[in-house]
Amino acid sequence: MAWERKLMRTVRVRNSQARGVLAQLLTAISEADGNVGGIEMLTETSQHVVRDITVYAEDEAHVEKMVEAMRANPGTKVLQVRDEVLELHQKGKIAIRSRYPIDSLATLQRVYTPGVAQVCRKIAADPSMAWTYTSISHMVAIVTDGTAVLGLGDIGPLAGMPVMEGKAMLMETLVGLSGVPILLNTRDPEEIIAAVKAISPTFAAIQLEDISAPRCFEIEEKLQAALDIPVLHDDQHGTAVVCTAALLVAARETGRDLGQSLIGQIGLGAAGNAIGKMMMRLTGNPVLG
Repeated sequence: MAWERKLMRTVRVRNSQARGVLAQLLTAISEADGNVGGIEMLTETSQHVVRDITVYAEDEAHVEKMVEAMRANPGTKVLQVRDEVLELHQKGKIAIRSRYPIDSLATLQRVYTPGVAQVCRKIAADPSMAWTYTSISHMVAIVTDGTAVLGLGDIGPLAGMPVMEGKAMLMETLVGLSGVPILLNTRDPEEIIAAVKAISPTFAAIQLEDISAPRCFEIEEKLQAALDIPVLHDDQHGTAVVCTAALLVAARETGRDLGQSLIGQIGLGAAGNAIGKMMMRLTGNPVLG
């Protein structure tokens, strides 16, 4: 089963403080065809050790199979089985928060009326001031129609929202940008282009996400031509950058000259097309596939 389709569960166990109990427990999980992720020790006494063990399963029946194997392990008591993925996603993973607390009437008057009118007039006189006096400079639209979500395929924009929230979290954590998921309930390229153009004044950049090929090529090209802010289709160029970086490191570590190397590729979807183009620009040679 594809990695993105696996189920994660956190199993809290109490093991006897005896040699080999944990090793036998991990063996039992393996013999139940399970995979183990993180292991976190919570408490330890002279008699017992309590740990949270993350396991990966194919489906709910497989979860039960692993848990039963763990229960049958001598010296182990299963205390709890939790779905921390669903727990973490309750009410969503992102939120808009004020940068400044409104803790007095004076603050309210500065961030809203009457003070805010001064800022509005300044931007009206010079629109470039919006990048200085609003959040636009660090806002990125994460736009999807849900037609090519991870390895899940065409599941629609609403079901793709957890992925868009995850992208927003990565943006904020890694580079301090504020990603805003935009779910478009249309598959028509022209309607998607029109919608993105209409909302573009809110953002400093547009990231197209999980839009199926070949429509994604037309959408990206037309938006890049129409807008004066960066437009990036992550499935194409984000993947191409990662693959190119990996190839550069591999070539450096093995002493290879990519310009003299023969590069082959399997697959020419949205990502494959961008990877091939980037490789050709990098080496000046054709990519075979």
